[in-house]
Amino acid sequence: MTLAIDRAKYSFYLRVGLAYLLLFLVEILVRNPETFLSRAVNTIWRTPYIVFINYVFLEFVLPYIKLTWKRMAVAPLLLIGQLFLSSLGLFTWRALGVALGIHTSLVTHDSVTKLMGEQTGVGLFSLFFFGVIKHVYDYRKLREATQQLRIQKQE
Repeated sequence: MTLAIDRAKYSFYLRVGLAYLLLFLVEILVRNPETFLSRAVNTIWRTPYIVFINYVFLEFVLPYIKLTWKRMAVAPLLLIGQLFLSSLGLFTWRALGVALGIHTSLVTHDSVTKLMGEQTGVGLFSLFFFGVIKHVYDYRKLREATQQLRIQKQE
């Protein structure tokens, strides 16, 4: 039974990751049609990492934070770690893609902090995007379960 639940979670994150990828591909097509192919490859390279950090945050970090003293003491460290994954981790993933020849640097920045700021914005937007969709999905599942319980109670 747990395997089916895990597959459902993985399937959910893969579907949301695909929606995230398609959203960014449409945005690239509208804003930069002349460099669409190279920007699309960059976005495709970034998406698996985005899906991974959002899976870790929404399935492990956020549920761990509860109102107990021990967990509240660890919560800031977990949130800082998640911010680290969303900023420096994403920057490192991009640098790995550049080193492997997968990611194409289309814009040169004066400093590393500007590039990291750009990557952080993408990472934090993804947390918001995945978080809202997960909340709506969980709410819908809860409503369906409540409806099923009402039907069973009436019978």
